[in-house]
Amino acid sequence: MCSDPCAVQFLSFSIDRDFDRKELTDHILMMKKTLPTTRFTFHDTSIAFPEENRAAITTTLRLTGKIANDRFTDAYEFDIGAEKIEGKWLFSSFTVVEFMEQ
Repeated sequence: MCSDPCAVQFLSFSIDRDFDRKELTDHILMMKKTLPTTRFTFHDTSIAFPEENRAAITTTLRLTGKIANDRFTDAYEFDIGAEKIEGKWLFSSFTVVEFMEQ
């Protein structure tokens, strides 16, 4: 699903670098095991095609779940890049839009 490498920027978690496909998959699987009851949904998604083989996606990710008997709901705005590589659409970047700097 992702290009190799795939750029990830999530400044509030001090993440701003390229991940290779295996590393990104390993992180997602680790999160899935750590938070097995967490559900995610996407809202207000828009897709634009600034170039023939590129897409710019904006969406809101909503996470709901439970950690140590406490329920939580978090929302993150994402800018996602996608590219058509060898005939397949792959995600090439994920940027969490930061609303405030501390």
